Amino acid sequence: MNRIILLCLTFIAFYSANGQTKTDSLQLALKQSKSDTAKISVLCNLSDVYFENDPDKALEYAVKAVDLCKNRPADGYSAKAYLQASNCYLNVYEYDKAFSYIDKAITIFEKLKSYPHLVEAISTKGRIFDAQANYPKSLECFNKALQLAETHDDKNGISLAHLNLGLTYSYVDNTNKAFYHLSKSIETDSILNNKSGIAKAYNNLGILFNQTGDYAKSLYYYSKAYEMSTQLNNTSDRAKNLSNIGNLFYETGDYRKALSRFFQSIKIKEEISDLTGIANSYNNIGGVYVKLNKLDSTIYYFQAAINIYLQVNDKRNLARTYANLGSVYQMTGKEKDALLNINKSIDIRRGIGDIKGEGHCYMTLCELYTSKHNLPLALQYINKSLTCAEKANEERLKMDCFQLMSSLYEKMNNPQKALLFYQKYHAISDTIYNHQKQKLILELETKYETAEKDNQIKILNNTNEINQLHLEKSQYKLRQQQTLIGVIGIILLLSAGFGAIYYRLFKQKQKINHILEEQNEEIEQQNYEISTQRDYLEALNKELEVQKQKVTNQRDAIEAELKETLLATEILHRENIQFKYEALKSQLNPHFLFNTFSTLISLISESPVLAEQYTRSLSNVYRYILAGKDKELAKLKEEIDFIDSYMFLISIRFDDNVKIEFNIASEMLEYHLPLLSLQLLIENAVKHNIISERKPLLITVENEGTTLIISNNLQKKTNIVESTKIGLQNIINRYELIGSAKVAIEQSETHFTVKLPLIKANKIA
Repeated sequence: MNRIILLCLTFIAFYSANGQTKTDSLQLALKQSKSDTAKISVLCNLSDVYFENDPDKALEYAVKAVDLCKNRPADGYSAKAYLQASNCYLNVYEYDKAFSYIDKAITIFEKLKSYPHLVEAISTKGRIFDAQANYPKSLECFNKALQLAETHDDKNGISLAHLNLGLTYSYVDNTNKAFYHLSKSIETDSILNNKSGIAKAYNNLGILFNQTGDYAKSLYYYSKAYEMSTQLNNTSDRAKNLSNIGNLFYETGDYRKALSRFFQSIKIKEEISDLTGIANSYNNIGGVYVKLNKLDSTIYYFQAAINIYLQVNDKRNLARTYANLGSVYQMTGKEKDALLNINKSIDIRRGIGDIKGEGHCYMTLCELYTSKHNLPLALQYINKSLTCAEKANEERLKMDCFQLMSSLYEKMNNPQKALLFYQKYHAISDTIYNHQKQKLILELETKYETAEKDNQIKILNNTNEINQLHLEKSQYKLRQQQTLIGVIGIILLLSAGFGAIYYRLFKQKQKINHILEEQNEEIEQQNYEISTQRDYLEALNKELEVQKQKVTNQRDAIEAELKETLLATEILHRENIQFKYEALKSQLNPHFLFNTFSTLISLISESPVLAEQYTRSLSNVYRYILAGKDKELAKLKEEIDFIDSYMFLISIRFDDNVKIEFNIASEMLEYHLPLLSLQLLIENAVKHNIISERKPLLITVENEGTTLIISNNLQKKTNIVESTKIGLQNIINRYELIGSAKVAIEQSETHFTVKLPLIKANKIA
């Protein structure tokens, strides 16, 4: 009796209390519990309460529940304690222990034939595989859970399995199957009227549409999930929905709305003391301020997130935020702080076995030392990053490593190794492309096979109906024959002694014959219907062949379009690599360095102050070139700021005999043009013209509407170094590849002019 009372008390404490009241009620129930069964139940409920906001506390109560199971028989309470412990270990990234306890729970549930709990346990095991990115194993678990739930008509289990399958297929970019399973989850929850489950599925659909770039549908499903969470008064899910909407606005560049949603989310999370959720929002806000170039605010919010992650011992998010903070310090020039935070991130990731994250941190250190021109140390860190990529089998990380290694060896004047790693980069790039192509073809084949199977099922059903009709006809004929034989037998037996009733029997026979005729007419009508259905099936078969041909044609068209798109992308990529290589080479060639340092040496003795300014300008020139190594386009304002530093070097070298004048409308400064285009045109003007005190070179840069005009007075040199003719042609090709207007080149007797179209920000692909 006392045990029943305690279990009732536990039930009331768990479902009627909120926040601190819920915790206090459960603690009271725990003190009053006398049996191990009651204690295990209360401890599991306490673990659930702390699960979201204090993972360590949740694990502490789950472990206490497990300890109580050691000296008792394996029953349902023990299995639930093991299941709770597994979820808690998964929450703190201790996967080995999570596997150990979930296997114990599964064994007990199988023995007890407790199928709903078994479905939940198998799904939990699948989530552990998901966390380790072992997606084939996780899909195997979720499909097993789905089959088990369907066998036992467990609607809740069916919904959970479909939800997990949808999420996992989204991780492996199989959007068709992801949409299918999420839709099935919503369909099942609608039957159950499980609005909470529907809201979660809507939120996951929003995530999926966000991944595919359909931001309108993503916002639609995020908003539906938020509305349902509000109706259900589910504060935690409502805060998560707001964060997801904020992330969506961040990706679409609407930073004002993104900040608004993040701050709203924080306000809700503070009400429920969701410390991890608050830290995540601080991280998101810091990311927005990076885009707004407010780095002081970014550092403030990243540091606030770190303080909370340290408090709740969330190591994975802590490592991620240390890495983000290190990158921001690198942007502000605080290299010591950058190194300190990145190394902290590496230590944590190594401790929790996050090999992929560790590799990305090493790549960040490589980029940092590359910017400091410490190439041997940069090479050391990119090798560490490559080792991590190979351990984690991360193809894209390996591809990025090969690209950086090629660039480093090129800067170290080792063209053989630079070419080797460039070839490795392209080999893995082609492999990824082939995987994407095979995946697309597989999806098309799946669609075709599904349609073909549906038609085969229809044909089979119609064939079964025809066979059934034939069977009924045969059975009817058999009954007809049996009836006729019986009638004749009766007549023969009765004819000897019942001649008087012969006439009556004759009439009865006539009646029977009439009935048989009617039945024969019905059989003929059925035969006619069967023939009609056979003709209809033949028409369906012909239609199936037509649809099959259409699917084949669509697949061929998609493959052709994919090849054209990838070819255009590859051309643009190669053109950009060639341009960056030529730009760097032109700035680093011995003649340029000789003239630059000769000028610098003379200035050091003549004017140290001017020499310092000259050195800063030279540093700005190379910093801009290196910082833009991954950029296709640059703002006109950034190009002009860069030209100021570049022209300072030119003016010192030619004793102010090279002048440049800008006459640009302010609204044009936010337009874009290919990176280093202005510098290349100015360099050509200096290279190909006589420059002296009597013949100064004047370069003008102005705009006519959205056209940038660069012009210089023409005073050609008689002897010039032979040109590679790559520069101007490269600019022309790059404009053609981005689909912009054409470059115009004009030369008169007195002037040489180039007209570059300016590109508006919202038209950049």
